[in-house]
Amino acid sequence: MQERFLEQSKKNIKYNFPFSFHFVIMKWEEFLFMKLEKAHIENFGKLKNFDVQFNEESNLLLENNGWGKSTLAAFIRIMFFGFQNENKSSVVENERKKYDPWQGGVYGGQLTFAVGKKKYRIERTFGKTKSEDRFVLYDAIKNLPSVDYSEKIGEEVFSIDAESFMRSIFIGQDDCETNATTQIQKRIGNVAKKIEDIEDYEKAWQRLQEKILEMSPENKEGSLYKLEKSISGVESILAKSQDIEEKIDELQQKEKECLEKRKQCLAKQEQLSTELSQKGKGKEKAMLHQEYLARTEEFTRAKENYDKKRKDFPKTVPQIEILQVIRQMAHEIQPEQEEIHIKEQKFADKVPSRSHAEEVFDVSILPEVKLKLVASGLFFVLCVVGAVALRGIVLAFSISAMLGAVAGLLFFVRALLEIKELVGEREESSLPDQSEEVWSEEEREELKELEKLKIEHQKKVDTVEKYLRSTGFSVNEDMVAQLDQMLSDVTELSRLKKTKQTSEEILKKFIAANPGCESEKEEETVPEKENRELAEMMAVIKKYDQELASIKEEMHSLQRSYDERMEIQALYERAKEEYREEKERYDLLCKSKLHLEEARKNFGTKYMEPIKVAFDKYYALLTGKSNEEFVLDDHLNLSLRSAGKQREISSMSEGYRDLIGLCMRMALIETMYVVEKPFLILDDPFVNLDNSKMGEAMKFLEKISKEYQMIYFSCHSSRMPRMNTM
Repeated sequence: MQERFLEQSKKNIKYNFPFSFHFVIMKWEEFLFMKLEKAHIENFGKLKNFDVQFNEESNLLLENNGWGKSTLAAFIRIMFFGFQNENKSSVVENERKKYDPWQGGVYGGQLTFAVGKKKYRIERTFGKTKSEDRFVLYDAIKNLPSVDYSEKIGEEVFSIDAESFMRSIFIGQDDCETNATTQIQKRIGNVAKKIEDIEDYEKAWQRLQEKILEMSPENKEGSLYKLEKSISGVESILAKSQDIEEKIDELQQKEKECLEKRKQCLAKQEQLSTELSQKGKGKEKAMLHQEYLARTEEFTRAKENYDKKRKDFPKTVPQIEILQVIRQMAHEIQPEQEEIHIKEQKFADKVPSRSHAEEVFDVSILPEVKLKLVASGLFFVLCVVGAVALRGIVLAFSISAMLGAVAGLLFFVRALLEIKELVGEREESSLPDQSEEVWSEEEREELKELEKLKIEHQKKVDTVEKYLRSTGFSVNEDMVAQLDQMLSDVTELSRLKKTKQTSEEILKKFIAANPGCESEKEEETVPEKENRELAEMMAVIKKYDQELASIKEEMHSLQRSYDERMEIQALYERAKEEYREEKERYDLLCKSKLHLEEARKNFGTKYMEPIKVAFDKYYALLTGKSNEEFVLDDHLNLSLRSAGKQREISSMSEGYRDLIGLCMRMALIETMYVVEKPFLILDDPFVNLDNSKMGEAMKFLEKISKEYQMIYFSCHSSRMPRMNTM
């Protein structure tokens, strides 16, 4: 492989690569051959505890669909560059989710590779997120940790990012087509040391393009386009307002003429007025007398109305403030009456029952009183019976019996009196006391409040009735309505009084201002001719006044339009200046873009030729035909020249696009890596190629495997070259 590499390096020397052939010969031991040596997969996708040893040249893996060939290819790439599309939610797009081990366990593995004479072993384990990932790099010979490369080992070894790696070295299934990324362009011809800012070309060009589009006079959203439209609109407005100054001059002349004519009319009016004034003094006095009579009549009518209303009050007119207080007091009487009635009903239920009184009475009679009553009664009865039974037998004894009966009767009456006295005392002490036992403390307080309320209520009633009588009115049953009417009458009387006073004051002032207006004067006749002429003159003056007002309004409007025109003119001048400056910037940006594109084109042509030569070589190797149909532009995009026209590659069949894409990838790799030789990963790239081209494709693989370490995967033997397998 070293001899073949020297031969290839000699071919590359004739292009503008910045190193000498002698350097290649003398520094052969420092050439960087990048090779894979072995891999161990702990758990990755469906692969578990899987080991593979790689040959130096061709490594072929023939397995059925679903075995895990694409998973193995992805494992190699991810060990160098990490996962892609981790921010995607779809399992198909998010590689961390896609290759999460089916069977669980430690997610990751090891990959051993060589760069020149040095060998390294990458160990990576992956978690649910990037923060849980673990990366360790070992020197595979010394078996010690190495700091030659960081976690971004793929970018540091291959000098390209993951996207560029997948557009060149890593050829995935159904993904043969490619394009030259910015980092691929940097790698081509080892130009990174010459032009550090090539990576920024696309950004700079894009910014220029966006700014040009933002300012373009052809774009409706462009600032220059909007300025042009604005300037055009302002020009139209200015064109319409060019005659404003002429109109203002005409109106000023018209106003001057009108003022002169009005002045003449005013002089004539003054002359006529003087003449009429001398002849119309009698009429003026007559008119003053008529006005005096009208004002006198108005005062008389106001006085009559006041006097009529005053008769509604028998005595003095109540003061409205006192009346309002009494009226409010009257409004409170009815609610208080209802409240007193409700409370009296509550305490009316507290009268003691008859049974309770009889019970108290029986218990209160003392035993000795009962004995006296019974004994005296019995003695009285016996004496009467004895007297009757012995009458006529013993007269003296009979008289004694009668005297004993009388004594027994007296004794019985005394006993009854004692009983009455005792019962009275007991009744006083035993019957319920309305102020002590029947009512509670709270009820006694309510009784006190009720008595106060009755007193206050009666005071209000007496006050209202006394007030009504004091004003000369009799007390009606509905005192509230009576007082409401009184308040209305007092308010109306106050209004009529004020009207009368106002009329009287106006009349007095009129008499003071016009002495003699009380006497009637004979109206003098005003000459009809002078009066008519004066009226006509006043009409003419009024017409001139209207005309002058119209002129002033029109001039004011024109003046506003003139001021606006001056402002618009200033804006127009600023807009033109802004457009000029903006147009200069736009032209400068367009020129900058052209120069940038020209520089980019000149730069591209320096490395287009070796890429084109390499493409032709691989195209002839893969198809057996020389290439005279394809054209490579300075952006490294291929197009097909057919029938005198340039056609896009996208118009070809899928298999032919894969074939062209594979040739382009090999051309880019050969041009990018002049000193280094990277390994190649091909995941069944000929799956879309028809059988007629398959033979050439297999020869193509055999050829490139002699120059590069190749890891090739396929699921069908027809797409498997006859070389050593993995």
